[in-house]
Amino acid sequence: MTTVQASLSCVRCRHSLRGVAALGRCPECGTAVATSLAVSVDPGLRRLSALRHPGRVATLVMLLAMATLLCVALQLGGPMLDFVGGLTNQEGPFPGRVRLWGWLLSAATLAACLAALPWAAGRHETPLRAELGRWHRWMWIGLSAWAAAAVTAGVMQWNTPFLPDPVRRSLPWAGVALQLPGMAVALSAMQVLFGITGRRSQAFTEAGAARQSVRGMNTCAALMMVLAVAAPIARTRMGWPEVAIGLQAAAGCLAGLLLMGAAYLTANAWWIARALVLPQPRLDEAVG
Repeated sequence: MTTVQASLSCVRCRHSLRGVAALGRCPECGTAVATSLAVSVDPGLRRLSALRHPGRVATLVMLLAMATLLCVALQLGGPMLDFVGGLTNQEGPFPGRVRLWGWLLSAATLAACLAALPWAAGRHETPLRAELGRWHRWMWIGLSAWAAAAVTAGVMQWNTPFLPDPVRRSLPWAGVALQLPGMAVALSAMQVLFGITGRRSQAFTEAGAARQSVRGMNTCAALMMVLAVAAPIARTRMGWPEVAIGLQAAAGCLAGLLLMGAAYLTANAWWIARALVLPQPRLDEAVG
C-alpha cells in the first residue's frame, strides 16, 4: 500500500502524515489524507465558500446522471430492435412504437432536468454559479437542444407513413444522430459540474472517473453519428446493403459502450452526491 513519504501535515490538526497510507485518514482527527494532499497541490481549496444548498446540488448531480442513463437506454432500444428485426426479416410496428415513446419520454426527462437547473444552481447558489461560469449557460443550451431533437425525432416517427422511403428507412439511427450534438454539449457541461462538485466534496477519485466517462461517451456519440449518417448513404446511394449492415453493427457496438459509460457515470455521480450531502469531514471544517 502506498504511504506518504514527503513532509505533509494534516490540514485540520497539523499532525504529521509521514508513513500514513495515502488512502487512509489522519490518526489524530480522522481527516482523509486525500484532503491534505489535495490542499497541498491546490491551495485554492482553502478559499472555497460553502454551498448554500448542498442537498439541491447533490440532487441535480444525480438527476443529470440518471437522466443521461435513462435517455441513452430509451433512445437506443428502438434502433437496436430495428437492426435485429432487419437481420431476422421480422420487421413489425413494435420497434417504431418503442422509438416513439423512447424519444417522447426522453424529452420529458430532459425537461425535468431543465426545470431542476435553476432550482439547484440558480442565482441563489452563487459559489457554484461562479465556478461553473459560462458552462451553466452551455448546460442549459445542451439540454434544450437535446430535448428539442428528441421531440423532433418523435414527431418524425409519428408521421412515418408520410415520409419518403429513404427517410423512413434511415429514421431509427437518424433520430439518434439528430440528438447527439445537444447531448455532447450537455455532457461537456456535466463534466465541468462533476469536477467542481467532486473537488468540493473531496470525492476526487469518483469525480475523475465521472469526467473520464463523459469523455468516453462523447467519443462514442461522435463515432455513432458518423456511422448513423454513413449507413443510409451506403444502402440508398451506393447500393451496398452489406456495408450498411456492417456500419449499423458497429454503431450497435458503440451504443453498448455508450450505455455502459452512462451506467458508470451514474454510479460515480451517486458517490459525489452522497459526499456532498454527508461529507466526512465537512469541507469547511477540514480546510477552513
